[in-house]
Amino acid sequence: MAEEKKLSKTAQAREDAKNRRHFKEKCYEILMTKMLENSIDMRTSNKIQIQITNTNRYFSVRRYGQYLNIAIFTSGDIDVTVNEACHIEHKQRVFEFTTDLYKQERFYDEFSTMLDWLLPLGFGESDIDMHTFMDYVEGSGDVIKAYESLMEDRKKYHDDY
Repeated sequence: MAEEKKLSKTAQAREDAKNRRHFKEKCYEILMTKMLENSIDMRTSNKIQIQITNTNRYFSVRRYGQYLNIAIFTSGDIDVTVNEACHIEHKQRVFEFTTDLYKQERFYDEFSTMLDWLLPLGFGESDIDMHTFMDYVEGSGDVIKAYESLMEDRKKYHDDY
């Protein structure tokens, strides 16, 4: 009886590892696809670096006085770090790994949408500058909320958004 439980735990651990691996691979695929889509017409000077350490994936965009880092960890957690010369670095966990497939699927869409505005911002190809964005990040303490708040303010004060 005890051996069946151990086998069951082992089988569950294997299933969880497979699930985690699939999640990380899918997020990395989304990141690389969005990086290509958002950099195709890029005209600014950027240093883009991808570092692979074991099964961790680190993506970095550096420009004069600012940077954007996205880390996909072996654990399945995902962090975003942003910084600009006049501000302090802000690091945020945007996803804490869960084996819940529904939450993972929902995050794929959220991650894709977030990268559509975050990457151009990091590349210097957005109509928002990193300094203004970091002002909002410092105010809210959250990258996503800062962007949403910035967009609301722009709509409020500018007719063309």
